[in-house]
Amino acid sequence: MKYADKLNIVCRRRNIARWEGSISNTVTPSVIPPSRFTSLLWVFVLVLALCVGASARPEFRGAWVTGWTHGFLTPEEADATVAAAKAANINALFIQVRKVGDAYYDSAYEPRATNIGVQEYDPLAYVIERAHREGIEVHAWVNALRVQLGSRSNSDPRHVCNRRPEWLTRDVNGRVKSSDGLYLDPGAPGVQDYTAQIVLDILRKYNVDGIHLDYLRYPGGEWGYNSAAVARFNSRYGRSGSPSADDPRWSAWRREQVTSLARRIYREVNAARPEVKLTAAAICWGEPYDSFERTDAYRQAFQDWPKWMREGIVDAVVPMNYRGDRSPASARQYRRWLDNMCGWRYDRHIYAGQMVGEDLAGAIAQLRASRASGSEGIVCFMLNDTPQRGQLVLALRRSAYTQPADIPIMPWKERFARVPGRGKSSEF
Repeated sequence: MKYADKLNIVCRRRNIARWEGSISNTVTPSVIPPSRFTSLLWVFVLVLALCVGASARPEFRGAWVTGWTHGFLTPEEADATVAAAKAANINALFIQVRKVGDAYYDSAYEPRATNIGVQEYDPLAYVIERAHREGIEVHAWVNALRVQLGSRSNSDPRHVCNRRPEWLTRDVNGRVKSSDGLYLDPGAPGVQDYTAQIVLDILRKYNVDGIHLDYLRYPGGEWGYNSAAVARFNSRYGRSGSPSADDPRWSAWRREQVTSLARRIYREVNAARPEVKLTAAAICWGEPYDSFERTDAYRQAFQDWPKWMREGIVDAVVPMNYRGDRSPASARQYRRWLDNMCGWRYDRHIYAGQMVGEDLAGAIAQLRASRASGSEGIVCFMLNDTPQRGQLVLALRRSAYTQPADIPIMPWKERFARVPGRGKSSEF
């Protein structure tokens, strides 16, 4: 018996058609004279063939669903989110299962998230069950290195900040709290092993279609000064003391720690479950230079995501190109990043990450620009239960995703590919 059937909660299934009112009307068929049957049959076959021919090309149509607000915190929320995805012809959900060192699943290592709305409820298991019924992929969204946001500390003794404070990164002045919160340092011994264990724990317990890594970076260019990380750097290059933040060799070493973690996780995923896709959310800070080595992602966050694709240690990258279309300058910057990212994908896939908010017309325009650029798909932020979700679903269904689409095949994983919900579900 599957998880959703074991859960002792009666969940009201929401009718997808409510997003557009009544999508179809009931028509009472009239009697067809026998003399006209053959002609009408051929008309039906022709119309069917035209419909098949007009179906959408394969396209990854993803949506992030964060754990910070309503979207899957109760079974009812999860049902509504899956229904919204189905209504919008979205074919993949990125469900945030690790937000800040907490868990929206049954974790062997980290504490349960405090805002899960129902006791005895496993959000990840439930969403997988419901989404797979609808043919929608579920990717477990894991914030890899950020483990605390602002002053929102977690007092649970199992939280990694409390168990292993020596793993936190520091800035050049020894501070641990960045403007973006607390981060684990990928150069500190033990951090990469621990992060890989988090991912493997999910893979062994859940029938996910993918692992989606986020915050796989440093918080900024002056970070990485964990004492054990600096000692490792000095030992490798025969140095002493503390390197300057703009030291090219120190920057390259920190960049390699981030890449090494991506490489480690990719290796573990492929060894454990080769059909599972590994994707990564990537940053598009600052100017969209033609040379990636000039970008802030490379120089300040030490996130060399084109190298990950060139080396083949991710299956797809989702650059978070969060720029609106209302400002001409912002619209131009969005499209320059879009053109550049598609040139850096090598033989992997690029899914354009875009913000969808109140400017739905601008979002649809950007989505069309993403298609024109040749990207393999789009991931929208976000599909949580917000006041704008109903309008977003309608806009996608009417103007962008008018027909369902298959997810593009990844040739290097094709022999492992499976239909959502038809894989090894019996083993989970």
